[in-house]
Amino acid sequence: MRLGLYSAAGLASGLFYSIIVFQEMHVLVEGGLLFLGLSLIASTVYYHVLLVVTWRSNRRENQLRDIM
Repeated sequence: MRLGLYSAAGLASGLFYSIIVFQEMHVLVEGGLLFLGLSLIASTVYYHVLLVVTWRSNRRENQLRDIM
């Protein structure tokens, strides 16, 4: 569910950015697809980095709790 939401947010931001940057329709189609792809990749990478950071943080918290 979360990965889908991050991907949708990435696609939406890429779409809005490409509409702002490319004013002409023929350039919007070509450049828009590029920005949609890049934003999808960026949001997916961000989500996975967030998962790893959260996992490591929780693991460290548990280790500190066990020591005390």
